[in-house]
Amino acid sequence: MLRNITNLILGSVMISGSALAQCTISGETSPVCPNSAVQTLSTTGNVLSGPGVSGNTFDPAIAGLGTHTIEAYSNNQNYTVFQGGTFAPTPSVGTAVTLIDDQTSGTLPVGFTFNFFGVDYTDFVISSNGFISFDPGVSQGCCSGQTFPAADMVNNVIAWAWKDLYPPGSGSITYETVGTAPNRVLLVTFDNQSPCCSSTGGNTSQIKLFETSNIIEIHTTIITANGNVTTQGIENAAGTVGYTVAGRNSATFGLNNDYVAFIPNFGTADYLVDTAFPYAPWPVMGAAVALSDDQVSGVLPIGFSFEFYGATYTDFYISSNGFISFDPTVSEGCCSGGVLPTADAVNNAISYHWNDLNPTSGGTIEYSTIGVAPQRKLIVTFTGIPHFGNAALLNTAQIVLNESSNIVEIHSTEITDDGVSVGTQGIEDASGTNAHFVTGRNSAAWSVTNDGVAFKPLGGSVCATTTIVVEDLVAPVADLASLPDLPAACQVNEPTYTATDLCAGSITGVPDVTFPITTQGTTVVTWTYDDGNGNISTQTQNVIITDIDAPVADLASLPDLPAACQV
Repeated sequence: MLRNITNLILGSVMISGSALAQCTISGETSPVCPNSAVQTLSTTGNVLSGPGVSGNTFDPAIAGLGTHTIEAYSNNQNYTVFQGGTFAPTPSVGTAVTLIDDQTSGTLPVGFTFNFFGVDYTDFVISSNGFISFDPGVSQGCCSGQTFPAADMVNNVIAWAWKDLYPPGSGSITYETVGTAPNRVLLVTFDNQSPCCSSTGGNTSQIKLFETSNIIEIHTTIITANGNVTTQGIENAAGTVGYTVAGRNSATFGLNNDYVAFIPNFGTADYLVDTAFPYAPWPVMGAAVALSDDQVSGVLPIGFSFEFYGATYTDFYISSNGFISFDPTVSEGCCSGGVLPTADAVNNAISYHWNDLNPTSGGTIEYSTIGVAPQRKLIVTFTGIPHFGNAALLNTAQIVLNESSNIVEIHSTEITDDGVSVGTQGIEDASGTNAHFVTGRNSAAWSVTNDGVAFKPLGGSVCATTTIVVEDLVAPVADLASLPDLPAACQVNEPTYTATDLCAGSITGVPDVTFPITTQGTTVVTWTYDDGNGNISTQTQNVIITDIDAPVADLASLPDLPAACQV
């Protein structure tokens, strides 16, 4: 799918050019049997997703029977320009970057992996003229801010004030990465920057890049409206897509104590499971939720709008059995973790350890919303929750929901296996037809300590789809066209008959009577060949027991029996 957008105004955002690149999916075979070999797929998109898909492979056994849609996502992202946040630059000493007039710095470390327009970067450069870029060969951008978007020498940039500035005149430029994974922030601070070519300052701002959410914030203390044409905004690597605030795109303007954020928009119809996500629970207590065994809480506030599998929610519910849900009618989930996905009474849920748990026997459950828009977090903490019937086996974990990025995090301090029930860790949509989980933790016995996993909404847009049909519609074919009668005088023991199935291979028939057969006369035996996928075939056979032989005396002749009085 190719979507061309030219000079389209979306609120205060202007984008143009090709927003989505054409892509394909190849290598798939359809239809296939449930037990067919794993297929290796190829795509010119960025990510493949769908039932049975892991990386670039499709496993029919995991997908199960049915018609499955496989999607390729382009690496394009689009952004929302958000001005409702709080002006709050972070105090930073940082590492100084010395630039002369019209110069770009050398390569500098972001400090983490930052995704910008669908591409991951770990380094950046700074221009003396009011922007940073992820292109090490970017032009220094003299001598005024140009219109975004434009395919020129200044692309792949974040501009706080792209105009003709003069760092030697006054002030400083620093950069610093603060915080801990997965919530680090790159601070690039431009303090008291002079317009060219003056020794008088008057332009101060800070760019913040946020790990995980990939949000960009610009906190501007002051931009002096001195007649210079200035641009504030972001632009992709090709110079074909750009986002700016109205009135700040190659225009003359001034700002004081101003906040603007560029928030990546992620489609939440599908997710990537990141099992390498850092274990980093938050030290948050929050409001206590008292639950008895096999109970679901009342409605609780998220504190912001959270998008989950394409639907938006503001409330949630907690089950005593190790999960939260956005469904007010959700079951408590007794008494073990079910298989995901399954359309049952536990859907629309996020499970840290769906199992037979019992908070009545100990432990605590708390929830709290922290932070400020647009980066608030809902923290739901389960501490020391025991298994039902075993108060010594405890489970401690934390579910974190992230505003804007809609990422789901699970931080498991300790998950135990009680040896009785099975546990599930994962997410499932409202219909119970789409789910994502950690391999080995889907209705299975497992345990972990200090474990982090994240379910990340796929960025970009679907640019190609294909379908793979997993089916077995053909019944097994008996290896013998007909079964022979089995005559005997007294008894017939059980024989073996087989059939060949398109998917299951050789199948041994199962009789509907118990062998050995000793009943006189004809017994009709029905043999059934079941491939396990709903297809069966049958054959009948006659077992004939006929006793036509008279008994044979053990003595050829009987001797006389003489006696005087009695025999």
